[in-house]
Amino acid sequence: PTGHLVYAVESTLFAVPFDVEKLELMGDPVPVLEGVLGSIGGATGASQFSVSQDGSLAFVSGSAEVERSLLWVERDGQSRAITERTGTFSHPRLSPDGKRLAITVLEDGTSNVWILDIERDTLTQLTTAGAIQGAAWLPEGEWLAVSMGLSDGGIFRIRSDFSGLAEPVLQRGGNLSSPLWMPDATGLLFQENISSNAEIWVLPLEGDGEPHPFLESTSNKAQPSLSPDGRFIAYHSVVSGGTTQSFVQPFPGPGGRQQISIHGGRSPLWSPSGREIFYTGDESRSMMAVAIRTEPELEVGQPQRLFEWPDSDFERQWDVTPDGQRFVVARRAGTAGRQQINLVLNWFQELERLAPTN
Repeated sequence: PTGHLVYAVESTLFAVPFDVEKLELMGDPVPVLEGVLGSIGGATGASQFSVSQDGSLAFVSGSAEVERSLLWVERDGQSRAITERTGTFSHPRLSPDGKRLAITVLEDGTSNVWILDIERDTLTQLTTAGAIQGAAWLPEGEWLAVSMGLSDGGIFRIRSDFSGLAEPVLQRGGNLSSPLWMPDATGLLFQENISSNAEIWVLPLEGDGEPHPFLESTSNKAQPSLSPDGRFIAYHSVVSGGTTQSFVQPFPGPGGRQQISIHGGRSPLWSPSGREIFYTGDESRSMMAVAIRTEPELEVGQPQRLFEWPDSDFERQWDVTPDGQRFVVARRAGTAGRQQINLVLNWFQELERLAPTN
């Protein structure tokens, strides 16, 4: 109502007077409030503030960073620490030999991929330009694929021995995440996030190299996982009623999909043996396993609950060991800072003082 546009850049609110008749800015943007909670790592650009018509401002302050510990969890739920370290860890991904762990670490609002040498308990930073939702190991463990940046980012590959710089595989704007190598390294899959929707794309690394959507569909598909032989893909998708279920179907097709979860399921992951698919079920509160056979035709068994899952998280904060017998889990240990809702009355007076409209 005051004639200002108010917007967020990271944790700062800016305001600029705007003439709605001429569609012109009437001055320069100025900072009007610090410490507003935004999306983790700037992944969505969301900012937690709202203004009423009568001049009240409500905003959330504090930290969105989540402290996690790294655990080995057996199939029966027994657990022990991988390391005594705790931190703003997420998206743990084991190397093919199970000796190293790529994890995303959030510091000062920016996420980067670090490598934990499990035997030596050393943690070394791999990326420096920011990363989105973790990394994916090439089958022999020499390279990782990482999503980096938003407006000018894309999918990059980087050597796991820290010997070189990140090399672009696909550069384009947009929120790209969940890169996944094909088993024969001839291409990549990735997830493109638009608002609250997600779609799975295929990027060939041979031929024309042009990315294309896996399926033309209006339904929301996310968190792809390929079978070890590359012939089938698992993913989760929102179905009627708003429930998220996990599915499997031939890759790259043709062929219909088959639902593998019953009471909800997300973030499916093939076992390295190819004979099981793991997923989190019951609104992400239990670890599930379902037996699967792909020869001579696709057969899906009855889902079995392995252990209870204490964290409700929409993204896959776990991975499975090469033998498929235990899991590495990034489990919540608390939040890195207190969050609170703040209410400022008569804020329009302060806004006019900081960014005058006359």
